[in-house]
Amino acid sequence: VRAAAFSGGKELGRALAGPANPMRVGPAEARAAIGAALRGLIRLVPGAAEAAGACVGIAGRSHPETPELVRGAFDDAGVVVRGPKILVTDAELVLCAAFGDARPSGVVVVAGTGSIAMARTADGGLVRAGGHGPVLGDEGGGHWIGVQGLKVALRFVEEAAGGHRSRPSALVDELHHELGGGGLVGAPAAIAHGSLRPSSLAVIVVRAAERGDRDADEILRRAGAELAALVLRAASGAGFHGEFEVRGAGGVLAGAARVVSALRHELAAHRPGALFSDSHVDPLTGAAHLLARAANGRKDVPPAW
Repeated sequence: VRAAAFSGGKELGRALAGPANPMRVGPAEARAAIGAALRGLIRLVPGAAEAAGACVGIAGRSHPETPELVRGAFDDAGVVVRGPKILVTDAELVLCAAFGDARPSGVVVVAGTGSIAMARTADGGLVRAGGHGPVLGDEGGGHWIGVQGLKVALRFVEEAAGGHRSRPSALVDELHHELGGGGLVGAPAAIAHGSLRPSSLAVIVVRAAERGDRDADEILRRAGAELAALVLRAASGAGFHGEFEVRGAGGVLAGAARVVSALRHELAAHRPGALFSDSHVDPLTGAAHLLARAANGRKDVPPAW
């Protein structure tokens, strides 16, 4: 969670806390994380405890308890909001940060724990691709990368149990060091019980790829290809033709150069008019944009929590 306070368009400070997607960590932990970020922000900017307006962008916006947990987090932190209270998906914040109110926009692709692409059509409608969670989607995101890494490692464990290991693997060595041998074997149960989040292992896959591990490198290549497929689906749904800009956000795109390279390669191969920008998008500027829209009396403000 990233929280920031703005006044007159100027950022006054920001604070960080843990994950807050209720579909992954549960509503209670999500509420606690948002509250922690707000309390950290108030320590930096005491005036933020009474806000003229607030905008929250959250993965898991469709969870039925999301509005209530957001209200609860603000109450827990002692933040009073006098004006608009806007609640959107994290992808919509990124879209606003990247393209403002442009109709049509370009395409944004968000790859953090999960993944999603979004675009705005010429008539202002939002088109999304992906963002369906770890069971039905989120290909190319941190969870997906971690799962793919564990699949490789467990295959090596099976081979070792049969008395052979076909080749060295920096990826397996890295995961073994992180989880321990027993941890690798117990990873499926740990994931089921919630004590292991595969997204936490994505950085290990990246590190192994940087050491030259071919399995890790292939996982990151596939991640980039999956994210490119999301971009192309969003662009097709929005009716984009010719050239359009693509911008990205999220920890995977910020921290895995191999994923970005593969994403760029796939776009160039399948849609040369898709122009990927290297500049990383800060979603909080999208929140400020939506609040400014509300302050100006615009009617096309997303619903409140």
